[in-house]
Amino acid sequence: MGHYMYYLPPNVKRKEIYHKGWIDFNKNGVMDPYEDPSRPIEERVEDLLSRMTLEEKVAQLERKSFPHLPPKEAAIAINEIQRKAIEETRLGIPEILCGEALHGLITRGTTMLPPIWIMLDLFQGILMSTI
Repeated sequence: MGHYMYYLPPNVKRKEIYHKGWIDFNKNGVMDPYEDPSRPIEERVEDLLSRMTLEEKVAQLERKSFPHLPPKEAAIAINEIQRKAIEETRLGIPEILCGEALHGLITRGTTMLPPIWIMLDLFQGILMSTI
């Protein structure tokens, strides 16, 4: 598939949208501003937001995670979700997926620590009782 500046999984179906240094997310054969990695981030974001419908913007706010899957299976599932998002949606916007939190990885077989604010409170309580 040539040399790309990003990871290209082996299960891609629309090989024609993956170019050296950029992806034709909206599949129109042209490098639009939001697809051009050489442009300033602000310009790319402004261009993308101007193309997005309200429904597409709201969909980006939805939290998606895979706490029921072991890490390897979660990674495989996430790669497939991202492939479909890029190859099968109008603007090809990758999903915002959540698998980590401030207190650990959220998936089966991993250790989650108490949230930091609880740990700080416990520490402060112990510290305050010694003062």
